[in-house]
Amino acid sequence: VIAVRRTIGTQGNLFGFEGGRVLRRNGVYYYFAAEMFDFPVDANMRIALWKAEDIAGPWRRVSTIQSSNQSYTQVFFQQQCNQPYCKWQNATTARFRMQLEYHCDPSDLLGSPWAPFPIFDAAEDRWHVLYVSYMCDGTWMVAAGGGNN
Repeated sequence: VIAVRRTIGTQGNLFGFEGGRVLRRNGVYYYFAAEMFDFPVDANMRIALWKAEDIAGPWRRVSTIQSSNQSYTQVFFQQQCNQPYCKWQNATTARFRMQLEYHCDPSDLLGSPWAPFPIFDAAEDRWHVLYVSYMCDGTWMVAAGGGNN
């Protein structure tokens, strides 16, 4: 089990994991994970390799295979509140609302890597990892979409 924010190696992973694949080779478990490591959620992604001697762990983060090429610069932030300095008023105690906007380059096809698919090549004695990588596109429901690599 990899507990986000409690397992060593997850400190820079704000939102956890999205899928991935665990494979066993020569008694070692390898987890090829898609990590949702930063804002914006579902866009700022990276593919990482974890390994363990036992499926239950402890797991150790080995490396980042591919990370989003985007910096996703935050260009706007607004939070709803009832203080005099807030432009967005009428907050309630039951809801926390905010608006965030980020800049991205839609021509970059490595904007958001997802869905790692590892293949071990015995002749080369190494892993090859295929993955889907989306460009950023603000017209989709999630911040990544529109094309793949």
